[in-house]
Amino acid sequence: MTALPAVADFTASTVTEAEFKTAQTNLINFLSGLFGTDGTAATALATMMTLGCSVSAKSAAYTVLAADRGKVFHCSGTWTMPLTAAATLGSGFSCAVINTGTGSITIAPYSTQLIDGVSTITLAADEGCIITCNGTAFFTIKSVLRTASAATKGGVKVGAGLTMVGEELRATGPSYPISVANGGTGATSASAAADNLSVVKRDHGHNAVGSLCFAVINPVGSVNSPASTTVTPGGTISGSSLSACGTASGALFAYGSTLSGTWRCLGYAYGGSTYSDPSTLYYNSATVWQRIA
Repeated sequence: MTALPAVADFTASTVTEAEFKTAQTNLINFLSGLFGTDGTAATALATMMTLGCSVSAKSAAYTVLAADRGKVFHCSGTWTMPLTAAATLGSGFSCAVINTGTGSITIAPYSTQLIDGVSTITLAADEGCIITCNGTAFFTIKSVLRTASAATKGGVKVGAGLTMVGEELRATGPSYPISVANGGTGATSASAAADNLSVVKRDHGHNAVGSLCFAVINPVGSVNSPASTTVTPGGTISGSSLSACGTASGALFAYGSTLSGTWRCLGYAYGGSTYSDPSTLYYNSATVWQRIA
């Protein structure tokens, strides 16, 4: 490339007309080599090898060369893209790689050189990155790119942790469980999270899933008597075999005013053998229950 002429080639008092014309010619050649000859922005950007200056489609193994500075590679298939030695490409070299296919593109630096501190990186379908070089190693700026079937905002694919809220692109948060030790719940559902944290999150009432209720097992011989009158702590029983303690009339028990769903016993509960067995009915069969389903 022609060197940029010195200022003195134009302004020195001793410059002859021929020398001035030569300096002008050298300046034109210098600018042409830098920006191209047709005066368009596209040619200037391509000549300067700016990032995104041109697109090159590749469907088989290809080695990135110094002449590829600024190119955007659209790659399809499954293959490896080697990089020329970092020293040869030079500090400041950059190019972009997009996996436009359904396979995987593996980017492999020269010899033992590294990219992002590892020997290779792999781009899955619809993934891309900008590769940069500092003269000794390679680094990337990664992104998730749009696909024809995905909703996008600014060319970014919605999904995989992103969602559209009106005109805003927002992170939806992780879809994987974060351990309790790391400040999470260790679960991806509200029910499992509550179990892992061992908490009652809110007021569930007395007869909804999660609620606690002081109830009595309906004794044998009564309305809605259970199949078995003995339930140990941790055991379960149908709500139709339980009656919530207390009634509007002030009676302690009202058999037949049954609960719903399935309940877990949180203490010992022993039902009497007959409806007329008050010794076990009043003193041994009432305990705390929690509805679990």
